Amino acid sequence: MVPYMLHACPRLKESLLMLYSYCSRRGHCRTGSYRNRSFVQPITEASPIEYPSTGRCLSARDPVSGATGRNGGHLTPFSFRGFRQDSEIMGEKPAYLKRLLERHNTDHLVGIINENSIACDLQEGTGNLQCCDAQEFADAKLDLAAFEVADKRFGGNLLENVEIWEKETVLEKLGDNSAAGALLIPAHQLWPAKFCWGLHQEFIKNKNVNIQSRTPATRIYQQKGSGKWQVETPRGSVVCDVVLLASNAWAGHLLPLPLQKALVPTRAQVIAFQSEQDHKINVKEWTRGFSLHHGSEYMIRRGKDGVYVIGGGREDIPGQQMYESDDSVLNKGVGAALRSVMKSIFPELLPESEDRIQEWTGIMCYTVDGKPIVGQVPGAPGQFVAIGYNGHGMPFAFQSGQYIVDQAVNYLQRHVSSVTDEKIHEPTLVQEAWQLFDPSRFDVAFAEKVDAGVSLPSRSVRLSNTLRRNRHWLLLGLLFLIFG
Repeated sequence: MVPYMLHACPRLKESLLMLYSYCSRRGHCRTGSYRNRSFVQPITEASPIEYPSTGRCLSARDPVSGATGRNGGHLTPFSFRGFRQDSEIMGEKPAYLKRLLERHNTDHLVGIINENSIACDLQEGTGNLQCCDAQEFADAKLDLAAFEVADKRFGGNLLENVEIWEKETVLEKLGDNSAAGALLIPAHQLWPAKFCWGLHQEFIKNKNVNIQSRTPATRIYQQKGSGKWQVETPRGSVVCDVVLLASNAWAGHLLPLPLQKALVPTRAQVIAFQSEQDHKINVKEWTRGFSLHHGSEYMIRRGKDGVYVIGGGREDIPGQQMYESDDSVLNKGVGAALRSVMKSIFPELLPESEDRIQEWTGIMCYTVDGKPIVGQVPGAPGQFVAIGYNGHGMPFAFQSGQYIVDQAVNYLQRHVSSVTDEKIHEPTLVQEAWQLFDPSRFDVAFAEKVDAGVSLPSRSVRLSNTLRRNRHWLLLGLLFLIFG
């Protein structure tokens, strides 16, 4: 099963051959892409650091073959939806900062694409239209009112380009009579695999980057005496001063036990197709991103080639595909749900022939508290991790790579060279937001509570909603977490 987002692009095949011939195979994800881009830059021209600046990148599989290369292309930062519930769980300011950081990351990613002319089919400002039933629409308006108060208090200006569509507007623009209303929030689209390959083209020309694919890291340990880290692989060992982990759902076996217990690998499934019935819809509006059922289903219509990509469909599947890390298989129930959702939106668009529908899976990584894990690995000085994006890797992962690179550079300045430590330069609110995702929140005490069966912190809004609708599967998942 080769994902459409990979096999549909001839340029990626050419790049694959180029990469193999140049550097003996390697590939990685969006977080790793920023990691590479940042880590090979000089720290300061006036005071160069006294250690080799080579970055060696290891991946278990082929280039861009993980969740990023399989992603359909939504670039939608977290909006005001669910703000009241998030505020109850983590506090008003943390809930606000979580959204601020996703917007900051998204704006930064779009800036990088534009500044470097990366050909990745970026469609700026398309927006994401979230169609709602009556209860969802009422709740969303209450969330918006609460978020407006927080936005004024904290000053992030996150409500620009937000629109509320009443039922009449939805019917006029989309021809959809089933929605009680809709919310239009800031969002973009791109082809993620092309974006990563655009960066890779520069990496493979850079003598400071050594990229190795089909080289899984099987063990990481600290050498006695030297304090350096040794990374074991089936092809040999690598000794280094710092290790950056960006393998998301597959990072568990390389992390301390408390972090392992915090991860919930979850399989996502997507279908894609072109339709001969495009003339029957308002293409301008349908080129936006769409979300339905509290974000459980999400869709884009690519403006460049008219391909519809729709994902989700896990809500009524036993177990919700949680604790699933195999992206080589399809779930028939999820596939049927995706087709059913598409037919309910606009039944004439879905092709009658299955031969015209592409379908594939990718592995997301949720966490038990609904927040990413970004920063230094507890008890492992010189190891840094950026994982657990809870289904929001597109607007979060890229700059997470930059953040752990900044931390690694500061670590090296303190421990490897005589260069004075430099602070990470970030806007105050953004820097404060990063602290929410510090891995140290999952400490030994957390692992002991899990083993003792103590109630876990509340999950993210979306995951909480999913689990509430499937309480019996929550029990099984908790038992797996405790004893698995």
